[in-house]
Amino acid sequence: MYRPSFSKPGKDNNISNTPAHGSESSETYGNITRLELPKITYAERQKGGVGFRYFVQHRSTYEMFEISSSTYKALNEKREKYDYLAYKVVKLSWDFTSPIKDEQHGKYVLEGSNTKNLKQVEKIKYEIVGLRDYLVSEGELFI
Repeated sequence: MYRPSFSKPGKDNNISNTPAHGSESSETYGNITRLELPKITYAERQKGGVGFRYFVQHRSTYEMFEISSSTYKALNEKREKYDYLAYKVVKLSWDFTSPIKDEQHGKYVLEGSNTKNLKQVEKIKYEIVGLRDYLVSEGELFI
């Protein structure tokens, strides 16, 4: 069943402006929760590893934001809970390891996490238009 399209919170609709799940850093758009981009701390970088990040973009307004893994799963599985026809969703492998910048070791270059993440974003640049610029403006990707 098709649900109404994306609409921002406001007085004239029944969409709540209150943060979801007790998080003060989230907004609700339609019935999808917009998460604040996670700020990667020095301690998280030291811990290292690779994780996943999930992004959604509305097909007509091009509004883009990061979502939780459970929301990604529901949209990807086309559950009735969300208006999945109105959104494009992507899952990115995200590198949190150090070093952030590329390093030269003799004649070899060790790619930093920023370069690895930029390559992931470039792979899906036609699926979610403007994701690279969005991440750069949020300070999550450095060019």
